[in-house]
Amino acid sequence: MRLELRQGLVLVLSVLLGLAAVFAVTQTLLSREARSQQEARLEFQLDNLRADIEANLQLGFPIDEITPAQDLIEEAKRNDSTLLALDIFTPEGTSLYSTDRGVIGEPVPEAWLAAAEGAGAEERWTYSSRGETLLGLPIRNDLGETVAQIVSVTSSQELEARESGLKQALILHGLWIVPLALLLAAALAVVLARREGGRFHRAAACLRGENSGGDTATQLEAGAVAAHRNGTRVVERLDDAGRRLEEVENGL
Repeated sequence: MRLELRQGLVLVLSVLLGLAAVFAVTQTLLSREARSQQEARLEFQLDNLRADIEANLQLGFPIDEITPAQDLIEEAKRNDSTLLALDIFTPEGTSLYSTDRGVIGEPVPEAWLAAAEGAGAEERWTYSSRGETLLGLPIRNDLGETVAQIVSVTSSQELEARESGLKQALILHGLWIVPLALLLAAALAVVLARREGGRFHRAAACLRGENSGGDTATQLEAGAVAAHRNGTRVVERLDDAGRRLEEVENGL
């Protein structure tokens, strides 16, 4: 295989590997960013709801007698199509308010309580199960005591659909970016191959004594010229030594 062709293939393969690495990293970063933005938006929403409920607690209302709480979570769900449910439950695990009114007064899953208890000082807690993702925050009274937990329930499939949309957009962009990059790489490979091939051809000519190099000779050409001159001197010395040996033989 010619040197120019090998150089071109190496360059094109390098571009392909580079593009594959860039697309893989970009896809991972986009997925993380989409998930992070979703969680940040939900946490901001929950924090606003919590602030409204805690404001009622400071007025002296017990947590199970805050009438606006039910209206607040139902309005929040109506305004956000990604929400499957919003719930407020006691530290013991009894549902106080819920967008699904059928579960009010019923115990919440034990896994929810375990996730809330495991949050510790971080307050914010998450839990995923059966295609649902939960994000919860504690509700505290004016003494700093946790009197309830407010939790949002979203579909994991919703987030996966968004991530899939980002991946599809990335692939669509790749459909024109990759051919363009390969075309540019091929053009660059041709230019570099011709330039490098020309250098080697000129160096080979210098080795054969067909080119003296000149003032603009590259280091490779200068080395080839020097090698040719040294080789010529060696041959001349060998010829001279041969002639002397013949003279010695003739004298004998």
